Amino acid sequence: MTTLDGKTVQLSDFRGQNVLINYWVTWCDPCLQELGFLDKIEQEYQGRGFTILSVNGLAQNPMSDVEAVVSQDGLTLPILLDENDSFFQTYLVKFLPTSFFIDENGVFRHIQLGSATEDTFRTKIEQLLSDQL
Repeated sequence: MTTLDGKTVQLSDFRGQNVLINYWVTWCDPCLQELGFLDKIEQEYQGRGFTILSVNGLAQNPMSDVEAVVSQDGLTLPILLDENDSFFQTYLVKFLPTSFFIDENGVFRHIQLGSATEDTFRTKIEQLLSDQL
């Protein structure tokens, strides 16, 4: 996928790191609530072999709305654009938001269907980092 700033990113680029992929759209209020604390969490955990990738369902909302959310909330985490719903279809996203917790070997360890609290995300991340998820 392409990031909001035009870089091409593949999940394999993050092999050796624990990754959280959060799928969202601009018209989903729970998605927007999660983005705020996920941005903060990503900054806190960066140096621990952990990355959060934010995937926006661009085919489901206009680019101007995505840019407005990122600008308004001052988001710094990588925003990837699912332009043709390929991520949405490949990973069978059925709930918004959906988050995928992936270990350093590329194994999907947990899928969070629907929204969750900041504490829930922190617990799952700590479990992932300690290989207990």
